[in-house]
Amino acid sequence: MKRKTILLVGIGGLGRTIYKILGDLNFGNVFVIYKQNSEAADTFLEKCKSLGLETKKFQADVTELNEVKSAVETCIQTFQQLDAVVALQGDFLQKEPLSYQPQEIELMFATNFYANYYLSQVTLPFLRQTQGTLIFFGVAHNEQFHSQIHTLPYSASKSALVILMRTLARSEAKFGVRVNMISPGIFTYEENDLFTEQIPLQRKGTPDDLLGALRFLLSNESHYCTGTNLILSGGWAI
Repeated sequence: MKRKTILLVGIGGLGRTIYKILGDLNFGNVFVIYKQNSEAADTFLEKCKSLGLETKKFQADVTELNEVKSAVETCIQTFQQLDAVVALQGDFLQKEPLSYQPQEIELMFATNFYANYYLSQVTLPFLRQTQGTLIFFGVAHNEQFHSQIHTLPYSASKSALVILMRTLARSEAKFGVRVNMISPGIFTYEENDLFTEQIPLQRKGTPDDLLGALRFLLSNESHYCTGTNLILSGGWAI
């Protein structure tokens, strides 16, 4: 069986443990786009290599269309095909709702919406060839479009991403491409009790909590699933 190719953006945070499931899903080729944290990319790819996966990294700012084009072109030149894209990148900022500067609003939309639009624009022609899958990352409370006092531009940009995901799910279905979203709640990389009283399951999520959802959306088990926003929040924001 020919090994599949996955393109990952933003593996330094929530995506740091994705390597654990790739081999089981026949993703033998792993292409990582990183912006600045080369060390995190190297650590991730070394773990991939230890599992027998072929790897390639590429430095790019995915808020710039030309850099996205260069990255994807390199991916195709290296591995000849593209079967899945997982986009985890995105900045976060919280302030009083009317205190944001124009450049701060632009940053939220650039990293959380524009970057995903550009990635879609450039990768979907290749995903159509393999009837592949595209997965965005949102935020749990935006499924209901709840107001968030201190994260106005961030929440607005993630709400726009929900619309992008569902629009592409409809427009790409005729090509056999599935487009879905995973929306985490309060996640952490350290053990502590901060904010747990807000979560019905009484704990924050960890990167490993994403793996089941990703495994489902990247596998043939989800072949009839598109336009779905899968909430992973432990009950937060319901």
